[in-house]
Amino acid sequence: MLRVRFAALVCALLFALIQAPALAQTAIEVDLPAQPLGQALNALAQKAGVQIAAPAALVAGRQAPPLKGSFTAREALSRLLAGSGLEARQENAGFVVQRVQAPAAEQRLPEVRVVGAGETGLQAKTASTLGPLGSAALLDTPYSVSVITQELIRNENPTRLTEALRYVPGVVNSQPGGSYYDQVMVRGYDVSAFSNYRKNNLPLLIRGDTAFENIERLELYKGPSAMFYGFNSPGGIINYITKRPPESGRVVSVQAGVNGFGGSRVAVDVGGRIGAEGQLGLRVNAGYEDIANHIRDFSGRRDVESLALDWRIGRDTLLQLDYDQQYKRTHIQPGITAINAAQIPSEIDPRKFLGQPWTYHVSDSRNLMLQLTHAFNADWSIRVAGNQLNLDRPYKYSNIQLNDKVTGDGLAFFGIYDQYYDTWSGQLQVEGRVRAGAVTHELIIGHAPQRYVYDEFRAFPGGAVFNIYSPTLIAEPFAAFGGLRRSTVTNRSSYVVDRITLSERWQAIAGVRHNDFRQTQIGQPTYEKSSNTPTLALVYKPVPWASVYGSYMEGLERGGVAPVVAANAGELMPPLESRQYEAGVKAELARGLSLSAALFEISKPSEYSNAANVYVQDGEQVNKGAEFSVAGQLTRNLSLYGGATLVDAKLRETGNALLNGKRASGVPRQALSLYADYRLPGLPGWSVNGGVVHIGRRPIFADNSGHAPAYTLLNAGVRYEFRVGGTRSRIILNIDNLTDEFYWDSVDSFGTLTAGVPRTVRIAAQFDF
Repeated sequence: MLRVRFAALVCALLFALIQAPALAQTAIEVDLPAQPLGQALNALAQKAGVQIAAPAALVAGRQAPPLKGSFTAREALSRLLAGSGLEARQENAGFVVQRVQAPAAEQRLPEVRVVGAGETGLQAKTASTLGPLGSAALLDTPYSVSVITQELIRNENPTRLTEALRYVPGVVNSQPGGSYYDQVMVRGYDVSAFSNYRKNNLPLLIRGDTAFENIERLELYKGPSAMFYGFNSPGGIINYITKRPPESGRVVSVQAGVNGFGGSRVAVDVGGRIGAEGQLGLRVNAGYEDIANHIRDFSGRRDVESLALDWRIGRDTLLQLDYDQQYKRTHIQPGITAINAAQIPSEIDPRKFLGQPWTYHVSDSRNLMLQLTHAFNADWSIRVAGNQLNLDRPYKYSNIQLNDKVTGDGLAFFGIYDQYYDTWSGQLQVEGRVRAGAVTHELIIGHAPQRYVYDEFRAFPGGAVFNIYSPTLIAEPFAAFGGLRRSTVTNRSSYVVDRITLSERWQAIAGVRHNDFRQTQIGQPTYEKSSNTPTLALVYKPVPWASVYGSYMEGLERGGVAPVVAANAGELMPPLESRQYEAGVKAELARGLSLSAALFEISKPSEYSNAANVYVQDGEQVNKGAEFSVAGQLTRNLSLYGGATLVDAKLRETGNALLNGKRASGVPRQALSLYADYRLPGLPGWSVNGGVVHIGRRPIFADNSGHAPAYTLLNAGVRYEFRVGGTRSRIILNIDNLTDEFYWDSVDSFGTLTAGVPRTVRIAAQFDF
């Protein structure tokens, strides 16, 4: 019923935002001689089929210039009124002519963090993924942040997170199967699905895929960030920035796509403003996908509907609302766990379905976000925000234990889950600017409570003999659910941050967050921890277009849960603390090319299954590395995006001599990627692109006795952009894994392997009306 109501809302908005202003946005042929302004306006109104209200007293005695050509009604009005001291204000389906309004110098609407501001193609100059600090210039940011711009999203047409992030340095897939939800590793640490994802800077639980139909761009902050966001793992923060209503005019876009395996999808994007002064802005996105991929007998579907609203309540107050609901159901491709290094297969057929017809995964989520901002004056403002997310996640799966890689013999183990997530978070933040001589302090003071409840019913109906080379159908086993397993995590935190401008060349950031963290689970001890997590950073700009920085950040995260295959399955681990030191340099070259390089060291207590198959916290994992990034235009026609990360991830002081000094499971020493887009000179509208992704060898087991080989993937594409009347159109062809390379896409911390995607052809078309 809720989805039917949402569809009705979409239809209503289509009528309000398209039908009414459509005539005003359509280009018409105009040929008007010089004549009295009133007559010219009447002639234009008849020609364009719109209402133009012009008081006789205003237009009397004024002459209109001759006008000939193809214009929208608004463009034609602007030309007829040029130099007259009059202007046209759009109102519903028509226009009202009025005197030019003097700018209100005292107007002080609260800051609206406009996504994409400062974007040029693949280069982003700002990011909003800095928690309390809000939007900031990347050049002045003493941390590593990568931005997937709207241009790159449009060119690549990702449907999953791993596709969107594949050219970001240091990002590696770590989720077995990939059909549950996307899980990535950054700088050698997993990005937690529970705590490390954000949507518009508010917490997002990502136990189900997040659609891209309503996403403007994607931002990735690398490293621990407890000062900015409270509890989270040290891999980094992934922030989905949603599409906002346009500042003026309207948005009407339709997109459709297919892949070479029979999958198809369609999406609609509609937005505009309502009211005499455009006080209310709306944006609706909806999409549907019929899922078919390289895996035979694998199928599914997904849909997404979202609404974004901006309401300018007054000159000083802005209310923003975001709502989305997403549903996805697919089969599940099992991961493979070899019993030892000798049984790791060199390759398998990635097209073969190793699951069962009755194994599936469902994610059904609803997410509501509200943000209210009020400006007291030009220097001080307050923001109140909150979000509520509910997720239903029933699924049945199988995992495969491979005992003999030659014959393919092994065991398939089954699990049945019914999970419910209920998350809530809030934020109250006051921001102000204080000047003390030449020094400026930007103060941020806030409080952010956060809570999520996770209910789970599960059953493990055993296993059966299975062969990965000759899969067989296994009858669906029955097992009664065990009792309710409820986990509750709360974190109440308060913070203060001072962003200090010392001079034109020197800036500093100092802040601390106090966290009160509590984690409970039925049948397990309760863990509580209070801690202060600081950050300190310094930025020096020897020239306006370059900066050198150093920073320190801490992390605080929930402890892990022993996996079902461990002797202490289900045991809850205590909270973990992590630390990062980083130093780097950034530059923005004149043509529009951003370069950055950084050195980092991250340390965190390690969790793993020991020789007795007991999941423990023991010793620490220390990742030391270097990173280089490039984004933007190298030449007039050539744009680049990518970089390289080198990581030395070692275990130490584990209490097990066999593990000390060993590399952390799943972490490659090097990860390199580069995407290039080239606009063909002499062929207007045509572009070609290509990409390369290299992931180094990764340890599979904690003792480094076996490894997943390194791999290199090549991707290619071609794009044609053109206009049909007033419609901007683009057709995109992408070929992923051009050489059809076999590779192990993911290696998780338990040694589970998943085969990568073979050659895939995707075609998409987009029409912006």
